[in-house]
Amino acid sequence: MTSEEITQSLAIFRAIGAAKTKPAAIANERTAIPRRDETAYRKARALAVLNSLEDLPGMSAWLQRERPDIWERCVHLLHEVDSVWDGSMLDFEEQLWAFEVAFREARELYRPHLQKATQGVLEGLQAADGKRARQ
Repeated sequence: MTSEEITQSLAIFRAIGAAKTKPAAIANERTAIPRRDETAYRKARALAVLNSLEDLPGMSAWLQRERPDIWERCVHLLHEVDSVWDGSMLDFEEQLWAFEVAFREARELYRPHLQKATQGVLEGLQAADGKRARQ
């Protein structure tokens, strides 16, 4: 999936009501959280998102090698989160959400590759066990 397809998917997702999945962003934008609480909230949200994202073994290297467009998109979105850290809460939530979606889509692109690699390792181990058994 190209970054353009990801952008289109995000637009479609938003068009069908994706904003409903982000009530905290909308509520926080309207209620004007005090600045010190905002910073704590942003740290907690960023950590929660990063901790929820499963980084599969070899995923970063594979993306950089096989899908640099998607790797660059994820890196760009992470930098965007950083650039809006002191901006509006809505901008922060939007960028964090965009990064999370892009990362999850990248992971799903990588998952079949990981499964093939794992199957190859298991088949190799089974073959090695079979050779030992015959000896």
